[in-house]
Amino acid sequence: MQSDLFRDILWYAGIALDAALALRLFQLRLAKRYPVLSLLLCFSVGRSLGLAYLRHDHQRLFGLSGYSLAYFITQPAVWVLYFLLVLELYSRMLEEYPGIRRLGRVVLLSALASVTLACAAVILVDHQAGFDRYPFISYLILQDRSVYLSLSTLILLLLLFVAHYRIPIRRNVWILYCSFGGYFVAEALLYTLRRYFGSAFAPVRDLAGALFYLALLVGAVLLFSPAGETESRPATTLWEGRRPELETALSVQLQGFNQALVRALR
Repeated sequence: MQSDLFRDILWYAGIALDAALALRLFQLRLAKRYPVLSLLLCFSVGRSLGLAYLRHDHQRLFGLSGYSLAYFITQPAVWVLYFLLVLELYSRMLEEYPGIRRLGRVVLLSALASVTLACAAVILVDHQAGFDRYPFISYLILQDRSVYLSLSTLILLLLLFVAHYRIPIRRNVWILYCSFGGYFVAEALLYTLRRYFGSAFAPVRDLAGALFYLALLVGAVLLFSPAGETESRPATTLWEGRRPELETALSVQLQGFNQALVRALR
């Protein structure tokens, strides 16, 4: 009983923080600058409220649990929005390089299509039922793990790129990158452990995943600010000092690459 109450508290805390961050974006008039994030937060609030109603009301749809059916139907939309959020962060990090930004969009959208096809193929060829009572739950867990591993890979590759070229990034973008990037990595790890240890690990995974999500939302709500849209710093300054000559040389190199891409992608 106490565990159910604690789970409900975490659930509604997540809804409140999703709404708070969305409200923060609209108050700062940044919803148009971060449209995918705004859509993700609004969708998350509506989805969570709907799932909460179906879970407590024990509604059944087409002879199935309404909560389970709604969760399975809406989960792919969450995956897509997460990939689009990574694309949005990529675009905000490379605003001054339209050619590279356009190339990255093609790569990331191709990655989204590839992951979608890979997940569908896994469902068809993977016959491991896993440790769960229902095989479809094991398949869904496998897809979640694949998606979060892909998101984690993309987010780390993006960090390597902007760190290598010492690209100045606005503070708000860094906040979103660290918050959601950390969440993707944590979820990938937790789903991997869930797949390995089986259903006995499910309560630990659910609790840890919820706490990570709440932590990222609290950080984003508290740190997101108007000043964060004007203050910029490269990733490398987090672990080493500024090197103006090297940064200038890398900027010239990147500008040349960007101009070549602009001409090639016309």
